[in-house]
Amino acid sequence: MVAIIGAWILFKTQLNIFDGLVRAVTDIAWVWSPRVRRWRGGDVRVVYYGVLFFAIVWGMIALRVTEPVLLLELGANMAGIAFMIAGLHVLRVNTTLLPRELQPPLWRRVCLVLLSLFYGLFVYLWLMGGFVPDPSKGFLFNIPRYLRF
Repeated sequence: MVAIIGAWILFKTQLNIFDGLVRAVTDIAWVWSPRVRRWRGGDVRVVYYGVLFFAIVWGMIALRVTEPVLLLELGANMAGIAFMIAGLHVLRVNTTLLPRELQPPLWRRVCLVLLSLFYGLFVYLWLMGGFVPDPSKGFLFNIPRYLRF
């Protein structure tokens, strides 16, 4: 009985995290782009279900990864991508939606851009295998090798 309760708690936790990710990406796309808001008459459900579809497909692809260390790398770099996008998103929201007197000073804006560049650099290094792209090390070049077909 304890194992069933534990499995249910873990399943529910992961389901909540997954839903939070999809909602956050939907919110970012909705706030960031007027084109996304105009698309399909401003119905946010279409954006949400589109993001949900791609997240499910990505999850199915990630489950085929055979190396546990690679799953750890994927998780860390997905977080890096999220931090990179979130920094730019916060900058956009703070500079366009807040009243002038509440907008952050220039040094904070610069810090947000630097934060995005910092995380983006590490994601780039992981994808390409170094500053100079190296096909033997870069994740992007070795995707077929990492997946079981």
